[in-house]
Amino acid sequence: MKKKIFKKGAKFLVQPIGRYLLKENHRLACQYAGYYERLGINKRVIFYECRDGAGITDNPYAIFKYLLDHPDYQDFIHIWSFSDFAAAGPVIAKYRNRPNVKFVRRNSKSYLKALASSGYLINNATFQSFFSPKPGQIYINTWHGTPLKRMGFDIPGNPAHSQNVVRNFLSADYLLSPNPHTTKMYTDSYKLKGLYGGRILETGYPRIDLTIRTEARKVREELGSLGLKLDPEKKTVLYAPTWKGEDVSHVENDAEKIMEDFFVLVREAGDAYNFLLKVHPYLYGESAKLPALRNRLVPDSFDTNELLAGVDVLVTDYSSIFFDFLVTNRPILFYVPDAERYKEERGCYFKFEELPGPVFSHVRDVVKALPQIGDLQEQYRERYEAAKQAFVLYEDGNATERIIRFIFHGETGDVKVLDHLNTGKEKILIYPGGLKDNGITSSFINLMNNLDHSRYDVSCFSGYPRSQEVLKNIAKIHPAVRLLFKPGLPLYTLPEVYRDKWIHHFGKRGRLEQKLYPHRAYKREHRRLFGRTAFDYVIDFSGYSLYWAKHLLPAEAKKKICFMHNDLLSESRKTINGKMPHYINLRGLFTVYNDFDKLVSVSKGTMELNRERLSKYAPMEKFYYVMNSIQPERIFKMEEKRPQYQMEMGGEITFIPEKDRYHFVNMGRLSPEKGQDRLIRAFANVYAKHPVSRLLILGQGPLKEELQSLIDSLGIGDAAFLLGQIEHPFPLLRRCDCFVLSSHYEGQPMVLLEAMTLGMKIIATDIVANRTVLEGGKYGLLVENSINGLEKGMLAVLERGGELASEPFDYRRYNKLAMETFYNCLREG
Repeated sequence: MKKKIFKKGAKFLVQPIGRYLLKENHRLACQYAGYYERLGINKRVIFYECRDGAGITDNPYAIFKYLLDHPDYQDFIHIWSFSDFAAAGPVIAKYRNRPNVKFVRRNSKSYLKALASSGYLINNATFQSFFSPKPGQIYINTWHGTPLKRMGFDIPGNPAHSQNVVRNFLSADYLLSPNPHTTKMYTDSYKLKGLYGGRILETGYPRIDLTIRTEARKVREELGSLGLKLDPEKKTVLYAPTWKGEDVSHVENDAEKIMEDFFVLVREAGDAYNFLLKVHPYLYGESAKLPALRNRLVPDSFDTNELLAGVDVLVTDYSSIFFDFLVTNRPILFYVPDAERYKEERGCYFKFEELPGPVFSHVRDVVKALPQIGDLQEQYRERYEAAKQAFVLYEDGNATERIIRFIFHGETGDVKVLDHLNTGKEKILIYPGGLKDNGITSSFINLMNNLDHSRYDVSCFSGYPRSQEVLKNIAKIHPAVRLLFKPGLPLYTLPEVYRDKWIHHFGKRGRLEQKLYPHRAYKREHRRLFGRTAFDYVIDFSGYSLYWAKHLLPAEAKKKICFMHNDLLSESRKTINGKMPHYINLRGLFTVYNDFDKLVSVSKGTMELNRERLSKYAPMEKFYYVMNSIQPERIFKMEEKRPQYQMEMGGEITFIPEKDRYHFVNMGRLSPEKGQDRLIRAFANVYAKHPVSRLLILGQGPLKEELQSLIDSLGIGDAAFLLGQIEHPFPLLRRCDCFVLSSHYEGQPMVLLEAMTLGMKIIATDIVANRTVLEGGKYGLLVENSINGLEKGMLAVLERGGELASEPFDYRRYNKLAMETFYNCLREG
């Protein structure tokens, strides 16, 4: 025992400092948190970052250039982030004589200090996951183009791929938009409508000012100084494909394919044009290694929009560069060799027939089009003009000035401002639990699908979905629910990491813990995750861990609610394989119960039980109850068509209930509190008397092997079956004769409500939750919570089934009542 305690103590002491020393992401978060707390804000310093510190370009560059040259802003200091100082050499040299322009290496201490103390923060993509602007800092996210490709939650697949983008947007004071389509990207594709507390400035793009104001002659001269020789008598064709890969560490094939297509253009178009290649930043490093591209590859440091001023014909694919090029009135050719695959995997907002230029799937067709470019431009003039009206309607060369005057001086001018995207709905932030297959997840999904979304704006906050099981359950959540995730590490200083670990282990129960409880760290972390957002209600719907509760409690909400889905004192003491899996988590959560406004059980009986057993943690008036809702349409969905049973079940199981047998069925997690071991023993006795009987148990859990061994040892393997987790179990339930719930304790069992909705005969142990749901036996038979009680119940149904008919369950009335209890929980004091 002493050795075990020593090991735990050593781990507590060594693990945080070990991670700090050995893992950069841990060290960055801790160091930044320290600077965040210690450093003041210098309002005369502007910090810029483009593409993770890849260069000086895009909208931040346009803003920087304007401020640097304007006489009214000469007292500002400009700091640029660079990840590769060797590659940045020419850029740094360019500003060597400007003492108010400084450069910091990304992730250095200087970088972290600048990030934590600059008055203005400007980024065209995202800052890293540890970043959170301090109160008083102004964060301007310019983004990096009008979207052609689907963005945010519109992209198929895992919805968490945009988690840090959404987090950055919620933290920003200003989001820049060049047109209504990009504004819609913010409000709809990233679901900021109803949540975002900053301002969207829809007034054109600073970077497009560079295209309008830069002279073609200067572009040629600068490219020439970099070794790219252009004949001034020839038209210049720029091939600028986007990057379509997924893994930025393996881009070799993409670079080779682009080079292959580019040189088909160069060889087969003859000597009539200057050909240049501009690749995505992810591809530049690999492309720059290819000697054949040396005199044609535009350096990554060369600003794209300044480059466009010197381009006569643009050849591109899905890149948003073509939207910017519209201001030149010059022709655009679209080369999309993988259109169908890309549309299927990523998707686009526009049909190719709507694009302001011809679309080709073969590079040689692009070659053939070049000599006819004048005719093609005339042919597509109507589409071109329509695109200009839709996407560059604000572009007059003065967007940067309008934005600067608005942000720095509060001058509205002609800026279209979308201020606080308030929909009038009350905002709910809710943590659903791990979203694995269990009763809490079912209850949450039902609540979200029954909720009145015309009254409430809901954000579901959870961890990164790492399994198909979780993604499957996320897909069942109502589409109006916004999904927020938890990217990166918490924003704690190193001492706060230790305090957090201590509180997780012991909770906030004694004087020492009260003193150690890191209120400031948790509030800072809440701001990192949710930015400027203010919620009306925060709900820990899982109610099983202090870890998630601490992210919700710092919110300045009208009500903070924690759900209690079970007899939680019993849950905290539950033992599986000699361990108590919930003890530490629940013990810590109990100690912050008093910080919530309401502690909500899922039935009146469970509320009374929890109030009695946990009364030392919170006053009686905080205990409340909300009934679980159900989704009748989902329960009956699989009953509408009944061709072949195996097809209905989607091939999930091979067992089909036999018509001449009597089937008892149980559904739930294979866990000690469900009492399935006693059910199996009781059934063995029933089977000995009634060989026509069968027992089906649906579900997964830690006791699977133990329960199967019990079935085998009792010699009932041909009559009792563990069928595992079934996605749509209701057709199977309907083909069974009686539902049996053998639990030692429950909150409000969803499975009973579902069985009642299906009109099944029901046997349930006489515990508080079951008695409440079955209304004292109105909807099923309550039996003694023992092997003998379960056996007697099953025999009674077999031998006297007709006498045990229950009343029909009005599931519509029940559901309406259940949702009213939820609404009342929010409304009442």
